[in-house]
Amino acid sequence: CYDETQLYQDALNAYLSAIKNSDKGVSTEEAATVGTLFFKVGDKSQARKWLETAYSKSLPENKAVRMQILTGLVYIYADAKEMENLDKAYKELEAIDAAYAKEKFPGLAEQLAEYHKKLEEAKEAIRKAEEEKLAAEKKAAEEKLAAEKKAEEDKIAAEKKAEEDKAEAEKKAAEREAQALKEAELAIPADVRQQRLAFERLEEGKADEAERIAQTMVTQDQNSVLAWTTLSKIHSAKNDDRAAFYAAREARNLDPKNVDTTLLYLKTASKVTHSDKFLDMLYEAKEKFPNNAEILLGLGRTYADLKNKPEANYFYEQFFKYADREHPLRPVAEKEFESISSK
Repeated sequence: CYDETQLYQDALNAYLSAIKNSDKGVSTEEAATVGTLFFKVGDKSQARKWLETAYSKSLPENKAVRMQILTGLVYIYADAKEMENLDKAYKELEAIDAAYAKEKFPGLAEQLAEYHKKLEEAKEAIRKAEEEKLAAEKKAAEEKLAAEKKAEEDKIAAEKKAEEDKAEAEKKAAEREAQALKEAELAIPADVRQQRLAFERLEEGKADEAERIAQTMVTQDQNSVLAWTTLSKIHSAKNDDRAAFYAAREARNLDPKNVDTTLLYLKTASKVTHSDKFLDMLYEAKEKFPNNAEILLGLGRTYADLKNKPEANYFYEQFFKYADREHPLRPVAEKEFESISSK
């Protein structure tokens, strides 16, 4: 028959056809055989479904069938690294025939024992850490209470003198602050003050007024990188992606050696440009800034969008190579890379 000649796929097809054409329900033995054949042809999802169903319906005294089912499930759970299910299946197989289980899966019993040992060690470590945490919290609370008590005593002792000095100190502080603010404001360039005002209006929800201020900056000096950058960011905040891109492009063209203007240009371009063309933009930027982490990540993401997994993986790895460990995009990039690699 097909089983004996090891033609697993043909055998599986034959079994499924027979089951489909049969008026009878599927027996436990048949379900176990179908599950085993699914495992042989590499369809672990179907194998698991059939084997788990077969095992749930099998009788304890039907040991041969149970051994067949459990053998397949041990392989499947081990491959999936489902340690709890693996441990349960192996112990049930061991209870039926310990010698067979040991011979079929040499070393697995020891691995499971080590797993449980480490699991218990982890639980114990968590318990100890919790105890230490509670002790530290108690100590901190006691120290805080003592500090608060002392602070109150010091406050009462110094209250009389503080009251006398308060008015004079506040007056001098106000004078110094006013002078400092005046000097600081005079030291800030006019375009920077305009930019600050535009962003303040934006935060207040006055996006149109913010845009007018940014447009005025551009009108006053069309060669100002700061003006075009400000206008681009205001457009982005208003979800005007196309206008944001054009403004960012002007800023980049005025200062092509500035990595910040290039990154703003790429950020806005990503929202209005097709992936193929955006890829060319990224490569052009990479020529100027070959080790810039954001550009490398952009290449990885774009290749991922284009379903080019090898190139996507390469540029994600380049990003991890050149990005600082504290880079704000690293956690997101790690999740994206894990998702791409798992497909």
